[in-house]
Amino acid sequence: MLADYLFPATGVRLVVRSSAPAPGVPVISLGLDSTLRTLGDEGYRLDVSRSRVTIRAARPAGAFYALQTLRQLFPAAILREAKVAGTAWTIAAVSIEDYPRFSWRGMHLDVGRHFMPKRFVKKYIDLLALHKMNRFHWHLTEDQGWRIEITQYPRLTTVGAWRRETIVGRPDRRDSTTWRFDGQPHGGFYTQDDIREIVAYAQTRFVTIVPEIEMPGIRRPRSPRIPSWGTRATHFPPGPGGAWTRTSSTPANRRSGSTKTCSRK
Repeated sequence: MLADYLFPATGVRLVVRSSAPAPGVPVISLGLDSTLRTLGDEGYRLDVSRSRVTIRAARPAGAFYALQTLRQLFPAAILREAKVAGTAWTIAAVSIEDYPRFSWRGMHLDVGRHFMPKRFVKKYIDLLALHKMNRFHWHLTEDQGWRIEITQYPRLTTVGAWRRETIVGRPDRRDSTTWRFDGQPHGGFYTQDDIREIVAYAQTRFVTIVPEIEMPGIRRPRSPRIPSWGTRATHFPPGPGGAWTRTSSTPANRRSGSTKTCSRK
């Protein structure tokens, strides 16, 4: 993984070996060291001298986070995904002992309101890992779209994952006649194979995915697709093709808070 990290910008492919090279050959050495258990599963030691970089950790997660620190010691151009000419790839001589203060370090991504393709999600996970974050809160369902394939209820995604258009700006909820829309269809969803692939991708970067699938709170993309789940959603009727569209006014039952919530029969 370190070799893959450094190759695009430098154009240098590091040789990966399971044994030590000949004496005098510059080396980046990674290894597990049980004596560092006091640093926890995610702690590590990183030592940089003129001819050697040594990374030691009690557990693989710690070694992985040491790689992220090593990347950050290089010039910022090391993060480029294309070869960079005219750059001296040097790092400072340092001795670092590091471990996290917090066990849960995460970020949130809401793909329910706006769908993000699989490639973007993987890039997001890469950025989490670079900043030593270990939790990915993935918001997969929302009134504006259902993003995860459920084979028992295919209309959740064939219909519920799409909308005709997106509202522009922050709407005045009391006066829907002032709402403006962009007129651009939007949608998408992840197949179960996509989800498995992304989970596996995150695991290799020591990121745990925490999915958010709200039930029964998210009723609009679901209620007209699954008749057995009774919901009264007359204030947002489905438009042509099942896509949700705006109404001319806000009904009294929504203003009064008396709208019925979803209940499974």
